[in-house]
Amino acid sequence: MHKNSIVLLQRFWQGLPLKGLHTSREAIKKLLLSLVAPLRNTVKEDMIEAFGNSSATYFSILEGIAMGKNTNNEVAAYVGLKETSLPIDYSKQHNPYP
Repeated sequence: MHKNSIVLLQRFWQGLPLKGLHTSREAIKKLLLSLVAPLRNTVKEDMIEAFGNSSATYFSILEGIAMGKNTNNEVAAYVGLKETSLPIDYSKQHNPYP
């Protein structure tokens, strides 16, 4: 792994040691994806803390988007909400992957 990549990954992952890792793929697998990964639940825990009782709705919205639902109507139908009840207007968001 390139030295600058290691420094960036350590900053991103709060200084966790990345010795012995040679690629960013290895780092992601070790820190995020393995069953004993120290950051495995970080995103989930941060969302629960930030959104409280509404976190289930946000998880469902993210799941819908991951499933390819990319209009307000599609997201609302997937989540089971009225289109006007969505927390943001997804049709006005910039999509970097058209």
